[in-house]
Amino acid sequence: MKWYTEIEFPKVTEKIDYKSKVCFMGSCFAEDIGKWAGRMKLNSKQNLLGISYNPVSIGKHIERSLAGGAFSADELVDANGKFAHLDLHSSFNYSDTNKFLSYANQKLAEQQLVLQKANFLFLTFGSSIVFREKASDKIVNNCHKLPGNLFQKEMLDADVMVSEMSRALFKLTEANPNVKIFVTVSPIRHLRHGAIDNSRSKARLISLCQKLEEVFEQCTYLPIYELVMDEMRDYRFYRSDDMIHLNEQGIEHIQEKIKMHVLSDAEMPLMNRIDKWQRTLRHRIQDGQSDQAKAFIDSCLKETEALQEILPGRFDNELNGLLLLSQR
Repeated sequence: MKWYTEIEFPKVTEKIDYKSKVCFMGSCFAEDIGKWAGRMKLNSKQNLLGISYNPVSIGKHIERSLAGGAFSADELVDANGKFAHLDLHSSFNYSDTNKFLSYANQKLAEQQLVLQKANFLFLTFGSSIVFREKASDKIVNNCHKLPGNLFQKEMLDADVMVSEMSRALFKLTEANPNVKIFVTVSPIRHLRHGAIDNSRSKARLISLCQKLEEVFEQCTYLPIYELVMDEMRDYRFYRSDDMIHLNEQGIEHIQEKIKMHVLSDAEMPLMNRIDKWQRTLRHRIQDGQSDQAKAFIDSCLKETEALQEILPGRFDNELNGLLLLSQR
């Protein structure tokens, strides 16, 4: 007897391995999965231009990155004493214009190279609900806590999202014809807009993904939203503080599904070894001077050096940290 609804994933012929270059863009869910990929030492980057929830803003990030159009001072706004850009996340905000532009344009150039070279791109759409700046009549990525009367809230029309994302992906596939694109809908519900509008918003995003699959042969829809809504319909997968965001157990279940369906089977032994190594490194040392602690550090150092030989350059930070510990 089956005790839960199992969601079927599409068959992926070209899978990710440790030679692949992978890019994650979109909502905070893309950030979570991208960070996990980084911990597993895949060659990955996530949200270099910051978190973005709606397809229009994600499309802008792709197009601007590929065009290489640098950010300029006249595009910035004063957001509570710091300079901000309405197309960028608040993590870019600085009190100095030059620092803002230096950082933002560095990330823009990095995102351009990543998109041009990526073997795989994960796009995670979070919401169809957007805010439009009244003065410019443009959809913004982030309001930066500016006065609410400067913006108008609206739900994007399905055709607008298809048009905007299609234009961005056409430019991407021209610049990088071999890229494979996974499109997903974030399972995180935006209940601050109300349960009904959240459902309508997610339905439009699912429809968008279907249209992109029909237009672009490189596109594959991963049913992450359906996985959480049906296969994982239990509050034990949610954080106890809000019962909306997924907890560690929930994220791990999704990670296992991605490993099973998207990652190369040949890489599983190495990935499992790295996962075990990561868990070992999280062990807290009570007395760094004890013989037991020194033996533990030495064991971690040897395993890190062995992994570094397999994937050169991907364990530098951990290796340097362990070397410092071993010399104390």
